[in-house]
Amino acid sequence: MKELAKGQYSGNKIAEVENTLFTTSVTYYTPESFDNTRHSHPNAHLSFVLKGGCEEQKSDKYERGLLSSTFYHRDEPHQINMMSKNSIHLNIDFDPLFIQEINTENTVELITKKDFSLPLEMMQLYKELYAKDDVKPLAIEEAVLGMFGTDKSTSLYKTPPLWVEQIKQYLQEYWDKSITLEELSQITGLHKISISKHFSKFTGCTISTYQRKLRVYHALELINNGEQSLSQIALQCGFADQSHFIRFFKQYTGFLPKKFEQL
Repeated sequence: MKELAKGQYSGNKIAEVENTLFTTSVTYYTPESFDNTRHSHPNAHLSFVLKGGCEEQKSDKYERGLLSSTFYHRDEPHQINMMSKNSIHLNIDFDPLFIQEINTENTVELITKKDFSLPLEMMQLYKELYAKDDVKPLAIEEAVLGMFGTDKSTSLYKTPPLWVEQIKQYLQEYWDKSITLEELSQITGLHKISISKHFSKFTGCTISTYQRKLRVYHALELINNGEQSLSQIALQCGFADQSHFIRFFKQYTGFLPKKFEQL
């Protein structure tokens, strides 16, 4: 097994910004130019699939699909088995100082698995990585600390009551439908005022924001499929029109839909 150097990956690195607490980078892979050697990294790190995907293996094989994030502990062996198409990955390499002072490896892994907003936040981080001004290092630092700081992990460690899970499952099933507080009240048996007041304590956002983020997430998948126009996707995802869709897409991802389509 090969141990890679800090910040080294099995693909072609095309961008990088270093920080005392972490290093962010972008790597590009093609089916012809990836290293399938089993390897490990000296630091814990996270890898997000912005485009494409691959089959990978730690102890067992698993698929890394579009918009998925995978966390790797320090010195954890893994390898890429197969790359069926060109892929872009966004990586965060956590310096030991980050793990010591900000959050533990296990907590960062928990956020990676449980935070449904993470894919959209990772897209915003990718956009900041290519900013042209001198504010870029600050913006990147704020983004990563916002994603993996103690405030977020504290809320994710809370065990949500059953009614929160009921609402989340309902929103995920009917993400493209118009949903009212009255409807959610009937499902949970709680008054709509209580639902509105307490839902964000366990999710970090309001019900309306939760649903809009779900719609943008599904829009990303549809854009990646390339089978529909942006106006068709906007309507399918429950937005009133294309301008309404563009506004929220850019707000939650940092991209205009056309720019993401052209990646």
